[in-house]
Amino acid sequence: RTTRVGRHSYTSIEISSVVGKAVVDFFMELKGSRPRVDLRNPDVEVSVYVRDREVSIGINTTGESLHRRNYRVYDHPAALRTTLASCMLLWSGWRFEGLLDPMCGGATIPIEAALMARRFPPGFFRRSFAFKKLRIHDEELYREVLEDSLERSNRLHYEILGFDVSPKHLHGAQLNTASAGVDDTIKLLMKDSTKPDSYRGLDVKYAVVNPPYGIREYRLKALKKLYQGFLRALSEALAGVKLVLITGSPAIFEEAALNVECSIRSVRAVRHGDLLAKVYMVDVG
Repeated sequence: RTTRVGRHSYTSIEISSVVGKAVVDFFMELKGSRPRVDLRNPDVEVSVYVRDREVSIGINTTGESLHRRNYRVYDHPAALRTTLASCMLLWSGWRFEGLLDPMCGGATIPIEAALMARRFPPGFFRRSFAFKKLRIHDEELYREVLEDSLERSNRLHYEILGFDVSPKHLHGAQLNTASAGVDDTIKLLMKDSTKPDSYRGLDVKYAVVNPPYGIREYRLKALKKLYQGFLRALSEALAGVKLVLITGSPAIFEEAALNVECSIRSVRAVRHGDLLAKVYMVDVG
């Protein structure tokens, strides 16, 4: 299986063909026969990652991508990858104090926060791993590691909040938090993130959010109004909160931050699926 990033004179299919031929040639030389291959459900998958002029080749030990946690029962149309949500939480410096996602959608960020705080292994909900098909796999050792990880987990309560203005998405978020087993520590409320009253009385130190980008759902004019209204409301009601935000419309967000006098401390460029996005760390108020 080939993943290719950058511009090349060859295709991913051509790369896969060359690597596949090399694997077949190896077995022909070693055993004198071609291996039987099931391209849809292989026991061993060779992964090739090409980025510009760099090539990495290895064995896929996980199976499907690790961002697929398998707790989602409701798919938000613009859901954030779980791995990106986790990285944003780590980058924010969050240490399990009050946390808010003011546009939570399907609750990916709150769920990842709760699982992180409770020290559940990220692959806890996965049904299988590709390494189980490898001859080097030790099932007994795997079970020991899994049990040790679960013993380190906890069921403590953490102050994690999620807002959304959509009844449909909020209901989906409730389904997802219940599926992940963290609905007892995540509070979901129907609130408008652009209204200062939505934040009154909250004791939160961090806000981590994946707002609309203006690409799939929002028109750009509406997006500018949303970003500016959100930042202004947050600055008015929760001055001093540390904000980490991802967007695929960085120019619009930066203009909104400038207009509301929010200080951008740091920026990271990331890829969110096929989109080039930026993650911002912002001092609010």
